[in-house]
Amino acid sequence: MVRLLVVDANRADRRLIRHQLNGVDGVAVVAESASYPDAVRIARSERVDLVLLDLQPQRPEGFAAIRAITSGDSAVPVLVLSDNSEREQVANALDCGAIGYLVRRHDLPNLGPAIRSAAKGHAVISSRVVTKVVREFVRRGRQLRPEGVGPAGGTVLSPAELAVVSHLSGGFTTNEEIATQLSISVNTVRAQIAQSLRKTGTANRTALALWGLRNGLDRRLEAGGKPAA
Repeated sequence: MVRLLVVDANRADRRLIRHQLNGVDGVAVVAESASYPDAVRIARSERVDLVLLDLQPQRPEGFAAIRAITSGDSAVPVLVLSDNSEREQVANALDCGAIGYLVRRHDLPNLGPAIRSAAKGHAVISSRVVTKVVREFVRRGRQLRPEGVGPAGGTVLSPAELAVVSHLSGGFTTNEEIATQLSISVNTVRAQIAQSLRKTGTANRTALALWGLRNGLDRRLEAGGKPAA
């Protein structure tokens, strides 16, 4: 059973979350908080397995609360649920230690499975922000990677798989986008992604994109989006 602490300043929103989780197998709301300082205290004093935290852009102390809750000997994972889907806020929340980020209007209907997954230690990123997250990692990777570091991973993936993962790591996050860029079918992209996941041992598309970034595959793309020779 996942023992959940819900953090939201809006009482109606807390009630809505309780209603949404009512009867969901394996999840129980055991505590609520309307403030970030109280959330830190409750997370440390109560035996909760996960904190579901509403992150308000006008309240930067929320980031400090995430850091406090997810650090130290009594660390508890934090899953953000927010109305805000701006790239900077999502990236900052993850940087502060959040295990995932959900967009309220989009992800509330599937909140139960997301909570169970996050409580097991799996990263949970809304499909509404995953493209922004990947592109932010691309931006940071290009800033941090020394010039002259070339692409790797050639012994792991076939040339066709490398082309697909290069585009995925370069910011083309949907099968349709990649298919258009490579002039291949969506089914072919889907098959190449599945093979690449298996060969690299990555769990999902986001993890595969980050694997590509670590191996410099985004550098295979020229300015026009074509695989480099």
